[in-house]
Amino acid sequence: MKKHSADHYKEELKREGFRVTPQRLEVIRALVELDHPTAKSVREEVEKRHPMTSPSTVYGAVNLLEEMGELTPIQGETETRYDLSPTTHPHLIHEETGKVEDLEEEIVQEKLSELAALAPEATTRVELNFYLTRKETE
Repeated sequence: MKKHSADHYKEELKREGFRVTPQRLEVIRALVELDHPTAKSVREEVEKRHPMTSPSTVYGAVNLLEEMGELTPIQGETETRYDLSPTTHPHLIHEETGKVEDLEEEIVQEKLSELAALAPEATTRVELNFYLTRKETE
């Protein structure tokens, strides 16, 4: 799935009245660069460039972007991953590894769009996730 650029999220922060700090920009860059990261992997990426950034600053920026509706949490079996994609789309979640993949099949996308259009006005998010468990050996 295509993501917006870091500049888009920078402008959204400004539009919403939030300060655009170097640390927030690094969190945004990490989210743009990484594929369905956990908050921990975002923190590790930010710390590579800004080692003095506190974990609470990183987690606070992640939470802020989620509250703004710019970041979608994807709940796995043991951890939450995040998606910065601007479009609603389904995910394939491998429960054993925690890996998350975007499902880009057109028919699934079309049906999800149809269902989202039927949702009441107060609906803030529509999700469709498929969870894969490992196969039992015989």
